[in-house]
Amino acid sequence: MKGFLGGVWPNKSRDVGDDFSSRNRGAQSLRHSGCVPRHPSGQGFTTSSVIAFSKAMHDQLSSLKQKYDNLELQHAEDVEGLKEEHELEMDNMQTQVSNAEAECGEWQEKYSKAVLSHSDCCQVKNEYDRLIGEEKEYIKARAEAVGLCKQLEHAEETRHSTEQELDYLKVNLSPDAAELIELRALVEHQKSIIADDLISENQSQEASDLLALYKQENDLLLNLGSQLFSTATSTPIECQSPRLSTCRYLR
Repeated sequence: MKGFLGGVWPNKSRDVGDDFSSRNRGAQSLRHSGCVPRHPSGQGFTTSSVIAFSKAMHDQLSSLKQKYDNLELQHAEDVEGLKEEHELEMDNMQTQVSNAEAECGEWQEKYSKAVLSHSDCCQVKNEYDRLIGEEKEYIKARAEAVGLCKQLEHAEETRHSTEQELDYLKVNLSPDAAELIELRALVEHQKSIIADDLISENQSQEASDLLALYKQENDLLLNLGSQLFSTATSTPIECQSPRLSTCRYLR
């Protein structure tokens, strides 16, 4: 005999609730979870309880969807805000980079000018040191020249007084002595010329050496003259020279 849903009637010995739960695993899980009240007979669920459960689930899903939409909107707003902040920060960083590059260019230009200025300062310092050196050399040469001039003045005074003595000796001494005096006068004249040249060239050391040589030659000439005079006369000679104030033997 055909029964329910085109099949045989269910066997009365089988539990209708168990048969329903075996066909619907989802309903069985709901039954065991206790979320949906069971039928008072214990055989399955009531329609109202399933509808109430579905409505509650729908409300929960709607609430969750609303929360999800809100979170998604908030996330989109946060992402947009972060994007704007990132773009603004990138613009600020780009501005800072541009300013830093411009400042770097300015400092590079200042550095180049400082390098040129330093080079100019080095040249000026070298020129200053050179001028200071030349000034010191000039002062030294000037001092030496002044010293030589004083020596020359003294030598000129000595030569003048010596010429006076020589003029006196030419008249009163022998011809040999007169010739020696002429030779000495010539030597003195040459000495004066050489001393002037040395002074003009600021060669103080050579001039001093030469003056010492002059003194040595003068001593030799005086000794030679003394020998000639001693052979010419053995008596004292009255000396009228400005440099000789007493009677003495010529030496």
